[in-house]
Amino acid sequence: MLCGIGRTEILKDFRKDSCIASTRVAIDVLNHFHISAKPIATALTVFNPTYARNIHNAGYIPTSPDEIKEWFEQGARSVEINSQDLAHVVAIIKNAYLLDLSLDQANRPHKKIHVSPHCSPIPKAFVCGETAEYSVGGCIICYHALPENKNFIHSRDWLYSDRTRRAIHSIISQIQKRLDKIVNLE
Repeated sequence: MLCGIGRTEILKDFRKDSCIASTRVAIDVLNHFHISAKPIATALTVFNPTYARNIHNAGYIPTSPDEIKEWFEQGARSVEINSQDLAHVVAIIKNAYLLDLSLDQANRPHKKIHVSPHCSPIPKAFVCGETAEYSVGGCIICYHALPENKNFIHSRDWLYSDRTRRAIHSIISQIQKRLDKIVNLE
């Protein structure tokens, strides 16, 4: 529910590359419903379906220039979203799930990468700096946790709650209305 409603509301106020604001919104909405969540910085890599198929068949990601070129000629493409200063920020729910409301910023139609916000279980060691890998829409999505990277807390989207207030209130209202309908059906 939060992936669909949340992203729609966030995009009314922010661009697609709004992982910090999106995570701030997710955490505040979840906390409103008494669900614990916290932010974590990650290095995000998304591999298109051709790349994913090659990884599956070979059992590894190529490192040699010749093999990379061969895979590229077959249509294997990827996108990375992270930098030394600002990583891709996601929410960790109850130390058990990863919620990425801005995963769609990795979309690259010309590379055949089509992904949308998602929520998945994480390995226990993820929050300590491990990698979590998922298959979504034929793509492989890899998040490598960067628990020491706290640079996002200096962002205006993290510091100033007034920037996300409208989206948070709208999402809470919409979720509450849906929950009320479910409760009234019983």
